[in-house]
Amino acid sequence: MPLPAFVVALILAVCLSTWVLVLAVLRRDRPRMGYFIGLCSTVVLWAGFALLYHLVDEPALEHVLTDLGMLPIIAMPVVWLLFSTVVAGYRRPAWGRLALLLAVPVMSVLLLATNSSHGLSFSGGAQDLVGGSLVYVHQFGPWFWVHTVYSYGLMIGGLVVVALLGSRIRDERRFTSASILIGAVFPLILNALFVASPTFVGGADPSPIGLSVTMAFYGFAVFRYRVLELPPARYSQVLSALDDSWVLLSDCGEVIEASGRAKTILGDDAVRVGCDVSGILLRLWDAKGEASTEVEVELDVDSERVWYEARIVPMADLGDTDPTHWLVHLRDNDGDVRRERALRSLLEHERRRLKQAKEALARLEADFRPRLKGIAGLGLAISDESGGDPELAYAAELLGTTAQTLDKSLQAAMRKAEITRPDASDERSKTPSRAPVRRSAGDRRASGKRARDPLP
Repeated sequence: MPLPAFVVALILAVCLSTWVLVLAVLRRDRPRMGYFIGLCSTVVLWAGFALLYHLVDEPALEHVLTDLGMLPIIAMPVVWLLFSTVVAGYRRPAWGRLALLLAVPVMSVLLLATNSSHGLSFSGGAQDLVGGSLVYVHQFGPWFWVHTVYSYGLMIGGLVVVALLGSRIRDERRFTSASILIGAVFPLILNALFVASPTFVGGADPSPIGLSVTMAFYGFAVFRYRVLELPPARYSQVLSALDDSWVLLSDCGEVIEASGRAKTILGDDAVRVGCDVSGILLRLWDAKGEASTEVEVELDVDSERVWYEARIVPMADLGDTDPTHWLVHLRDNDGDVRRERALRSLLEHERRRLKQAKEALARLEADFRPRLKGIAGLGLAISDESGGDPELAYAAELLGTTAQTLDKSLQAAMRKAEITRPDASDERSKTPSRAPVRRSAGDRRASGKRARDPLP
């Protein structure tokens, strides 16, 4: 029997890994959370079967629990590598490559099921005295070592991929990458010690305990700092090249990451990791579209109102059509806005001046056109009364020509100023009226009133 302290440690490991699994299931709608649920489930099964194995005394049950406990052990390397791949921002391996990764685990399961006939997985076992107690120690077969080398290759590969995550975590979240690496290395060290010396912990495998500690580290990084929701790795260089203010949002409108300048402009509370969008970010979130969208916003920075150009850019994984992240990029364009405002003010001033000039021209046309009609009418009256006098006929023609020339010039000026003269409803307004003619006292059409001057 193992030491009682080890059993207590296994109980704590089962409780801890189960608690992390429940939290992951409650957040199953988060991006890539399914991979973390798979990893937690594998750890729970491994620790659970190990705990049951050490609690029973029946050899038959121990044999069954040993075989069942090998299933999560066989699956762990592949699940570990898949989780490490997606947490580092890379796509899951294609189905063809995934089938190759599963070739060795599937063969291990088949050989384990038929181990009694060939002994390739376990060649046997023997009682060994450890700490004053007899402990049954398994003797590993040749295929066990093949699977062990394969498993360590995948686990180390996953560890290297997770190490790449450190280059994608910025500012105060740097320690998150360190905690993930520590959590990943810890169970590997314990498992290597167990394989090298199966009796160093009373003949029991401490790997489930180490993996439960790993789940605690991973849970902190996943739930608190949303490492599973970081953008795809191909966008890391884009974010690193942005020197201005930017905020990264998830597809459900939560803050994933923000630059230092964005924290200064928007405030630490507005861009706290994991919080919902609010204030100006909520306005920008509502303004997003299927493509990149640009919006001008005015923000209060250092007690001054500054204009920024906000661009909301959708981001998606390779092969995906729906965006998984949204990048809000803020660019200071206060100088451009001020210049634009000055130009708009100048343009509005010139428009007012043009309007005043048009109104003055319209008033001039309204006052001057009746005088032109009077001049034309005077010319017709002189022509009628000339009695064949060439000088009067010439004067009448000169008056008519002058009136027509002035009228054309006035109409041209009105058209140039884009002023339309209202059409006269009275046909008589289109023809100049004759000037009043002085009548004799004997004429019955005469009146005692003075004739009206044709030029008012």
